[in-house]
Amino acid sequence: MSIQKALMSGVFAVGLLAGGVGVAGAAEDGHDHGHVAAMELQLNNGAKWPTDPPLMHAMDNIRGEIQALLPEIHHDTLAPAGYAVLADAVEENIHYMVENCELPPAADEQLHIVIGRLLEAAEGMRSGAGRAGAVTAVKALNAYGEHFEHADWRPLGG
Repeated sequence: MSIQKALMSGVFAVGLLAGGVGVAGAAEDGHDHGHVAAMELQLNNGAKWPTDPPLMHAMDNIRGEIQALLPEIHHDTLAPAGYAVLADAVEENIHYMVENCELPPAADEQLHIVIGRLLEAAEGMRSGAGRAGAVTAVKALNAYGEHFEHADWRPLGG
């Protein structure tokens, strides 16, 4: 089983509901997680959602990995192997988040939209759509920063 499928199983096992449909059921039925990534993030009654240290640590790591490669991504000069390494780093940090992050349920639901987008990005980077996958990751990170409290978070240029 790929790390992505293992992570998604772990993420969905948390029992989150998305749009009134059990996400766990969708994952078990073999449907892809695209509907999670397509959901719109929402603020918490106009405020950003809370975070915790493990979440911030993992998101900082993902941001740093992508930031270091932005010139190559922007100029479309990053080799497929580079995108695969980046995809691995994204998935490793998502695994860390899933294992260590403890958010209130409503914030957790919103975070899983970001996680779905990041997993979609990693899948794209690994499957030959490297630059497009990286752009998806940049957009997911920027959306995270717009919707979650994270001291000193800066959006990435794409």
